[in-house]
Amino acid sequence: REMKRRRTEEQEEEEEREESEDRSTSSNGAASSSPPAVNTTRQARFHRLVYEKVREVKKGEIATYGRIAKAIGLDNYSRHVGFALAALPGSNSSTDVPWWRVINGQGQISFRSGDRIGEGTRKRPFTSRQRVKLEKEGHSFSHA
Repeated sequence: REMKRRRTEEQEEEEEREESEDRSTSSNGAASSSPPAVNTTRQARFHRLVYEKVREVKKGEIATYGRIAKAIGLDNYSRHVGFALAALPGSNSSTDVPWWRVINGQGQISFRSGDRIGEGTRKRPFTSRQRVKLEKEGHSFSHA
């Protein structure tokens, strides 16, 4: 565990060095006084790592929040992966991050605010945009 923590700290330090180098020189090598265009907070870096891993989930595959967290070296951060996906910039439908391919550890969809479709009645229960997107990719669901 200490090795993983050390590795992620080293990754953060490396990213910070690269970002400071990017800020100190522009594309032509001249010094730049403009602020960085990319948000460099720890949370923003975490979100970028999550989005990179989720982009690797191919059509027809499903990953869990825990699997994504483990893939970026932070085994116990599955809840944070969910928060990162909920915070996707822009509307979730216009992003290149296939957020709908990530489900919870029980193999179920975790409902989000604004994700419900339907009336919520016995005849027409709620469903979610995530379920609709997964069904379009060939996944099926039981009514348990």
